[in-house]
Amino acid sequence: MLSYKSGHSIDYLTDAVATGRESYYTGATAAGEPPGRWYGAGAAALGLTGEVDHEVIANLYGKFLDPRDGQTVLGHKGRKYATPEELFAKALAANPHASPEQREALRVVAENKARGNVAFHDVTFNVQKSVTVLHAAFEAQEVAARRAGDLEAERGWAAHRGAIEEAIWA
Repeated sequence: MLSYKSGHSIDYLTDAVATGRESYYTGATAAGEPPGRWYGAGAAALGLTGEVDHEVIANLYGKFLDPRDGQTVLGHKGRKYATPEELFAKALAANPHASPEQREALRVVAENKARGNVAFHDVTFNVQKSVTVLHAAFEAQEVAARRAGDLEAERGWAAHRGAIEEAIWA
């Protein structure tokens, strides 16, 4: 399954996702997930290859710095949109005698009307559950063989796990 999300804050990549799934993009291997990889023509044009790096994400999506030199600003830093708080204050100024219930309704409207700059698009591919279970089973056997000191078996299970990962990327 392919899922898509517009990203408005780098915190999604560096905090919510990174800490929520054992550093999903930048350290997922600790939880048995294949590491995040740069992919696509845009990544290639920016010289981004291989595994995703936390510092590169922070500079690219947080500061809009070109990863090829780390100094050039790519595009513009976005428009200045009114915050939910500013929209709420404006709504209160237009309705100074609003009841507590009306104020809460105005707050909800302000939060829903707030706009933000799209900093990135997050596209995630998830394979079927059976493939995930097979990958996890191969990795569990690989870890068990490593702990038992059976290097030959460890290499064999790692090859099976790697074949699954390569098939997913293909």
